[in-house]
Amino acid sequence: MSTVAQVASNILNAQHSTGPRTAETKAISSQNSLKHGLTAKTVLLPGEDPAEYQSFSDHIISDLAPATEVESALARELVDLQWRLLRVPTLEARILSADNPDGIPDFRALNNISLHASRMKR
Repeated sequence: MSTVAQVASNILNAQHSTGPRTAETKAISSQNSLKHGLTAKTVLLPGEDPAEYQSFSDHIISDLAPATEVESALARELVDLQWRLLRVPTLEARILSADNPDGIPDFRALNNISLHASRMKR
């Protein structure tokens, strides 16, 4: 059980950490949990070129030539999945080349990326 003094202290301390307030700091903090982007809510990540994605999307969809709404939806889903999968080699290279004090790559992170990629391919 917390004492009255502890509760009062917690209330005072909470006033100092109210989270992001401006649009800029909110945008920054919204990316705090972004690790690899394979399961991100949005397909495009910060730093990725929207024009490149659009070109990629246009080429695949024109090749698939969807004729119905269902086919169009499936084609868009395929584009999004493929775009995410294209990140995997870059992520793996970044993990393998990361500067660690002991010089050993983070095999757990590498395994995690591999599992996400395998699930997406299925």
